[in-house]
Amino acid sequence: MTKNFHLPFQNMTRENWINLAIAATITFYAIQIGIFIFEGTICKDYAFDYCLYWSGGNVSNKYSFKEVYDIELVRKIQLEIIPFDPGQSDNFAGSPVGYFPIFLLPFTALSIFDLPFSYLLWSILNLIGLILYLRFFTKKLFGDPLPNRLLLIFMLSLPVFLNFREGQVNILLLICVGEFLRMLLSKKPFIAGLWLGGLLLKFVLLILIIPFLLIQKEKKALLGFFTSSFIIFLASICLVGIEGMLALKNLFLGYVSGSPFNNVSVMINWRMVGWHITTISSSTLGWGITIIGTLITAGLTFFFFRNWEEEDPIKTTIILLGIFAATCVVSWHAHLHMSIILIPPIAYLMMKYRFNINLVTAWVFIPVFVEMIGIIIA
Repeated sequence: MTKNFHLPFQNMTRENWINLAIAATITFYAIQIGIFIFEGTICKDYAFDYCLYWSGGNVSNKYSFKEVYDIELVRKIQLEIIPFDPGQSDNFAGSPVGYFPIFLLPFTALSIFDLPFSYLLWSILNLIGLILYLRFFTKKLFGDPLPNRLLLIFMLSLPVFLNFREGQVNILLLICVGEFLRMLLSKKPFIAGLWLGGLLLKFVLLILIIPFLLIQKEKKALLGFFTSSFIIFLASICLVGIEGMLALKNLFLGYVSGSPFNNVSVMINWRMVGWHITTISSSTLGWGITIIGTLITAGLTFFFFRNWEEEDPIKTTIILLGIFAATCVVSWHAHLHMSIILIPPIAYLMMKYRFNINLVTAWVFIPVFVEMIGIIIA
C-alpha cells in the first residue's frame, strides 16, 4: 500500500506565507533577545548607540551640560561602560554624541539610572511611543487606528528591531516625518515645516527635502522649518554656549572624515557601495561610483517628482516617500535603522489601498531573511 507524501508549504495562500514569515521573524528576534539577556554584554552586543547617548548625559550630570562635547570627559566615562577587548582601550579617543544639545536633554534625565536599567526604560518608552503614534497617525487621517495586523508587520521590520537593539533615537524621526506628512495633507504647511525641523536631530535627512521645498517654492513650509531650526539653535546655544557649539562643529567635521563607530560597510547608501568596491579594487573606482550614483539618484528624484500636485494627497505621499527613500541612499551617513522614517507614508498608502502588500512584506521580511543568513554565516 503506497502512502501519499506531501511536501511542506504546498498550496499555501499569500496570507499563509505572511503568517509563516511573521512566525519566523518573531522566533528569530526572540532568540536574539534571549541571547542578549543571558549571554550578551551591554554596550557591546547590544545598546551600543544608547551607551554613547548615556555617556553624554552622564557627563552633564557629573560635571556640566556645557561639557557634553568634551572628548576627555566623555572618554573617561565611556571607558568605564564599554567592554573593550584587551589593548583597544588605549587607542580609544572618546566619542561624544554629535547631536544638537537640545536633543541630548532626555539622556541627562535617563543617565540618572544605571545601565542596563536605563536602556530598558528607554526601550519601553520608545516601544509605547511607536505603537501609540502609528495608531494616532492613521486615526487622525482616516478615523480608524492602524489595523493590528499591519501594525505588527511594521513592528517586525528590521529597521524597527535594529532601532531597539542599538538603543537609537529614530522613533522621534519617524514621528517628525509622520507629522510633517500629516500636516501637509491637512493643509497646514507652516506647522508641517515646524515638524520638519525635528530632523535636525540627524540633519543628513534634510539633504533632499529642503531643496525640493525650495524648488517647489513652498514658502510656508520653509518658514516653519526655519522657525523651528532657529528655536533649536537658540536653545542649544543657551545650553552649551558658543564654545560648546564650536566643539559640536568640530565633531561634525570629524564625522565627515570618518569615525571608528561609523560602520560604513553596513550602511544603506552609495557610500557603502563605494567602500566595498574600494576594498576589492581601487579608491578611485570606489569614490567614482559613490559620487556618480549619488548624483544620479538625487537628479532622478528631483526629475520624477518635479510636478507636485498639492491637492492630490496620494501623489503628495508618494513623493515624500520617494524623497525620503532616496535620502537614505544619497546621505553620507545612513544605516538601516534610519529607514524607519518610511513607515508613516507607507502606512498611509496602505490604508488607501495604494501600496502593494507584496512590496510591503518584501520590504519587511527580506532584510530579516538576509540578516538571518548573515548571522548563520558569521
